[in-house]
Amino acid sequence: MLELLERWRNSAEQGRSHERALELTLIRLMLGMMKQDGKLAMDEHEATVRLLVRRFAISREAAELLFEEAEQAEAEGPCLEQLAQRIGGRYKWVDLAELLDDIWCVAEADGHIDSLDEHYVQRIGKLLGMPLTRARQQRRAA
Repeated sequence: MLELLERWRNSAEQGRSHERALELTLIRLMLGMMKQDGKLAMDEHEATVRLLVRRFAISREAAELLFEEAEQAEAEGPCLEQLAQRIGGRYKWVDLAELLDDIWCVAEADGHIDSLDEHYVQRIGKLLGMPLTRARQQRRAA
């Protein structure tokens, strides 16, 4: 019986670890958008934290901690293609469309959308297997 409980606990911990890795991956995709112009603007940071609070149903403080953790992981972590592969098969189309919509919100936070921002969202959409037009359609249908 104790062995069964221990396996269950370990399984739950592994599940939470996997969930945390996915959360960090999503945040790193948002960070990538923030850095398209070579700087981290406060309005983009604020928009990202608000999105994290809403998306993960966490406090602002927890969102700030996740953001910091993602920034640290970014320096040593995998490339954009590998990040997209981590999440591509784990979410429904509508969830991927929502992610792309969140990334657009980060891009719009500084009041300026440029070709680098558009290219980044298109690239992520392509890596996730969701062309931008399909992402917009899925988002509208949700």
